[in-house]
Amino acid sequence: MKGFDEARRTLAVGYLRDHIRRLQQLESGAPVEASVVWRLKDLVKALAVLDGRNSSTFILDVLALPLQTHGTDGWRICQTLEVLLFEGATLPNEKTLALITPVVDDLTCKWHSDNDLYLLGTSLSILPFLEDPRDGIAKLAERLTRIRVPLDGIRRVVTALGHSLCDDALDLLSSIVQKNGLAQHIGDAWISAIAALDNAKAREVLMGFIDPEVPEVPGTQNLGRDVLLSQRIAEVAVRHPDMKARILALCSAGLDRRKRAVLSAVIALFKDGKSLLASLNLLDDESNPELPYELQNVVEEAFVERQPVGEGSNTYTLQPRTAIELRDRLIEMTKSDPKRKQVCSRPTREDRILAPRIWQADRRNT
Repeated sequence: MKGFDEARRTLAVGYLRDHIRRLQQLESGAPVEASVVWRLKDLVKALAVLDGRNSSTFILDVLALPLQTHGTDGWRICQTLEVLLFEGATLPNEKTLALITPVVDDLTCKWHSDNDLYLLGTSLSILPFLEDPRDGIAKLAERLTRIRVPLDGIRRVVTALGHSLCDDALDLLSSIVQKNGLAQHIGDAWISAIAALDNAKAREVLMGFIDPEVPEVPGTQNLGRDVLLSQRIAEVAVRHPDMKARILALCSAGLDRRKRAVLSAVIALFKDGKSLLASLNLLDDESNPELPYELQNVVEEAFVERQPVGEGSNTYTLQPRTAIELRDRLIEMTKSDPKRKQVCSRPTREDRILAPRIWQADRRNT
């Protein structure tokens, strides 16, 4: 079968709904047996895959059926709720909390196996996606103050908060990263969550890593992950021209070593001529390194093209590029900018091979 068969899906949905109703014995009013409840909850998971958006109310009602046995069916509930989310269904606050709360309570009042710990993280990561995410995030924040969640669960909660796109998520993310010992373990997930939020306050948090005028969130000094951080800042800045303009303006600001390195990496990822010209203001004869490592390859590639030799070969030849605007700016800086004169007059390895006479002539004129 090629493509998607809507008629076949519709028939399957109708069959599943009818079969579930028959098992429930709604007409006779007889109580649903415990063994049947397990079957029903397995069936609605399949129904969620086929018709999650349109059948969400029906599915939630089945998930709410009592087991009439000891314990909870946390895995069935959480896995089905996750399927509903991926299918674009709305999770009403009252019904969803009535399902998740007993699962979390059961998991936090007993000894935890690895399976229990994973389920705990899964159940908590659903809360930011309720119909009113603010209520879910408030419930999540309250739980996190009372229970201990493993690192894997915290990372999944952090990721969920970022993708909730709710403004209230930022305060909880800031609170989580300030907890002792967490920053170094959740740095990658936390940075990606802030970038995923992508609202005005979240963008200011990202700017705090490179702008000395913007205060950093306490606890983020030990995040590490500077490579990922620069990637996420660049991705967000490309979507917001005003943020990109602020970043380019920072090239002329006085920055400490780490902010300078992260900013250099961000600009290197922009890969456009205007950004490269602005990045030249990061050169500094008195800094170490004079030319930030993150910009070295970008500057060299502006002057030199590496052309592969043959198909599938790892060898290449060096071919010069004009880069007139960039070269003119460097020559101008060697003549009129005492702060960057030495580093601007120093050619790259490839440039020294390809165009020594041009560089030597430029240096004699300075």
